[in-house]
Amino acid sequence: MRYTMRPPSRFSPIVAACGCVALAAAGRPPAQTAGGLASARATNRFAPARAFILGYMQERRLPSVAVAVAKDGEILWEEGFGWADLEHRIPVTPNAPHSLASISKPMTATAIMELAQEDRLELDRPANDYLGSGKLTGLAGDASG
Repeated sequence: MRYTMRPPSRFSPIVAACGCVALAAAGRPPAQTAGGLASARATNRFAPARAFILGYMQERRLPSVAVAVAKDGEILWEEGFGWADLEHRIPVTPNAPHSLASISKPMTATAIMELAQEDRLELDRPANDYLGSGKLTGLAGDASG
């Protein structure tokens, strides 16, 4: 069986990333980029995304967002917006860790569907068949199915 995945809207990863953090923020520092000519080009190329992120952060009162866009294994743009530490006014960097909250669920589902599409995984087989030594155990029932 083949599955066709519909591409997400162009800003859905950004919206999901923004939705992961829900703390209030005041007074943001300039966005922090990785630097260099490539990032200057990326800043211009991704100006609409930058504007969306900044507006969304202000609307939702989010303290920070870190974003990366990659294609074919190459990072095209990475940037941090806001504060890594609001109290001490430490700006966020592009590679600052953020809590993923529930966004790991759609990311995992997408990876599973891609593996199924490549015939590397069967959706009807138990997950434990693929987990090696990290098998699931069930507290409320048998996890073998």
